[in-house]
Amino acid sequence: MKSFPQNPWETQARAVQPLVRSTVRVTLYNYILLSIGVCFSAAVLKLVPPAPYLWIAACWVLLCGILMFKSTTSSKKAIWFNLLFLALVAGMLEASAYFSDYDESNYRAEGDSEGYYTVSEALGYAPAKNYIRKSKRFYNEELLYDVTYTIGEDGLRITPQAENDRECLLFFGGSYTYGDGVKDHESMPYVVGTLQKRKVHNFGFHGYGPHQMLSAIQNGMVRCNPKLIIYQALVRHIARSAGQTHWDKRGPKYVLRDGHLESGGHFDDEVVSFLEKKIETQLIKSSFYKKYFRNVYGYTDHDIELLLEIVDASRLGLLRDHPTAKFEIILWDRHPEDETYKQMKSGFAARSIKIHLVSDILPGFPEEIARYEISEYDTHPSALAHRLIAEYIVEELVE
Repeated sequence: MKSFPQNPWETQARAVQPLVRSTVRVTLYNYILLSIGVCFSAAVLKLVPPAPYLWIAACWVLLCGILMFKSTTSSKKAIWFNLLFLALVAGMLEASAYFSDYDESNYRAEGDSEGYYTVSEALGYAPAKNYIRKSKRFYNEELLYDVTYTIGEDGLRITPQAENDRECLLFFGGSYTYGDGVKDHESMPYVVGTLQKRKVHNFGFHGYGPHQMLSAIQNGMVRCNPKLIIYQALVRHIARSAGQTHWDKRGPKYVLRDGHLESGGHFDDEVVSFLEKKIETQLIKSSFYKKYFRNVYGYTDHDIELLLEIVDASRLGLLRDHPTAKFEIILWDRHPEDETYKQMKSGFAARSIKIHLVSDILPGFPEEIARYEISEYDTHPSALAHRLIAEYIVEELVE
């Protein structure tokens, strides 16, 4: 029987078929593993277990290791090895931040806060009126505090009833003024209310800065005849008035134009893309990002000047309507050699604003600062600090 020569193309195709099938199997195998990695990462970010990026890094270290050992060429092995190394480094950085003493993940809060924060056109956010919030905070399993925040019908934390309603005392600031971590009757404004006869109004709140003070004044929230106005100032308030904090994106914005202070609407009036918001939402789940990027503020001379002008505008606005009142500042000099603190202090003095240093009020401060903090894990002022500052205010400034 006569045989016909084989088609060379057919012979070549048959020879290539095993290689093609092998390549397809490897490629499909890679796609399956990569798909598993992507789906696992998305699920972890959605469910947000403790340290989600640590889980994601561990997943990709495992997958890249498998793909590296399954690769048939040295170039592919090198690619997967490099990716494995990057995932390993990312995991180590995340683990370092997560297990550090100062990571937010070590803290746990208990208490019903639903409805506690309300949106405010003037202030960005504010406490809800007639609200009672029970709040516990833990560092790991150590109880830091167990307190109640009671908000009155005026939208401010409660202070005692007063015999003299015609005159009042006003207190502005952030959590130090509000009394974060201390009971209603232990907060400095409340104690001041018990030591003299005038009505006290506590305008402080968690995370507030001087821009909330100025906006409250400009929006007519002061409805009494103040004898004394106290603003409790901290260096960190520079970041707040400059709009650098993540919790106050809707806060009132002020800008300096040609040396003049002007209202700039709200911090979030600038258009932020949908993609930027999505990226930020996922990044804040990273311990490394929160520790090294989210709350790291770079104060500029312009930022310091902005805070000083906001405080001075608050003072002038109040004294314009209440010329017999006194506007004075309690300045926390935790780090007296800090250059930013020195600029704040000299800036207040240049504007003839009377300041009272905490080191002149609390004995041994700042060397013995631990006496005046809630805990080494929560540096808000303790009940003792609130009481001593209140006594100073009544004895030296009111009476």
